[in-house]
Amino acid sequence: MSEKAGTFTIEVRDLVTGSAGLATGLNCKQFPYRFQASGPKEIIAGELFEISITAIDTYSNIVKNYASTGSGIAVTSSGKARPFPATISAYEFINGQAKVTLRYDTTENMHDITLTATEVNRKNHGTSER
Repeated sequence: MSEKAGTFTIEVRDLVTGSAGLATGLNCKQFPYRFQASGPKEIIAGELFEISITAIDTYSNIVKNYASTGSGIAVTSSGKARPFPATISAYEFINGQAKVTLRYDTTENMHDITLTATEVNRKNHGTSER
């Protein structure tokens, strides 16, 4: 079992006879993955705020090549309004992380609102803490 993604070579050696074999070009993909979203605890309606979204694999490794393998994400809110912009392109992720400036136009109790990042055309997602 591999806990890291990438291309691997595996060498097998019999300890008794010394016979050996080599398997090259084994590719372990980074799927499935999820997103971690974090941002400020409080914002002012209509003003810009920054959030950080990180693509994380099953073993909590950052998916550093998300920009080339992902399809972008949609950001939604558990509140009445949607954050703007509501989509983040995959190319905005640098080394698996996107720092994005958003705006939320409705006054609500932000302690009760979570932001959810869901990958476009896929089921991968992540939700911020309240």
